[in-house]
Amino acid sequence: MVDVYVGLGSNVGDRLRYLSTAVVKLSRLPSTVVNVVSSIYATDPVGVEDQDEFLNGAVKLSTELSLTDFHASIKRIEREIGRLDRKHWGPREIDIDILLFGMEERGHTGIAVPHPEMTQRNFVLMPLAEIGGAVIHPERHVTIEALKNQCTDQHAVRKQEALTSQLLTLMKEISCSSITQTSAM
Repeated sequence: MVDVYVGLGSNVGDRLRYLSTAVVKLSRLPSTVVNVVSSIYATDPVGVEDQDEFLNGAVKLSTELSLTDFHASIKRIEREIGRLDRKHWGPREIDIDILLFGMEERGHTGIAVPHPEMTQRNFVLMPLAEIGGAVIHPERHVTIEALKNQCTDQHAVRKQEALTSQLLTLMKEISCSSITQTSAM
């Protein structure tokens, strides 16, 4: 099995429910186990800044799926949750990005790992460092924690303890009794 880290984001509709549903659906992928879920962070939008704030988090999984199959699965999950195609960096019901897929470094077939913009985004690095701070970035050869400390992104990222507690409750409500841990617990 390969360790995979994904980033989650939502800024349209019932954001916390969308994030919870994404985690549940990820846990139901074949030959895949959700290991840990980060806290939830409220974050300023990046890129297109005239939109509502995002809720973001990260998830560590282990999977036997190939990178191609895993990527196809998360795109299907986004559609099932109700993601609509909008402008790049615009509003979205759910966004699931592969941040790290083991130590793979690929940029072909439309799947770039590690995620090419993650090292410049606090909304990615803060939840990722919370659950995988000691992980070494395969291209930069430093820890995720070091990348977070070096990041110059000035957009606000605020940890949301109450929403993190609600996330676990929602995941159970959505029928995911196998996920019992967030990093904040």
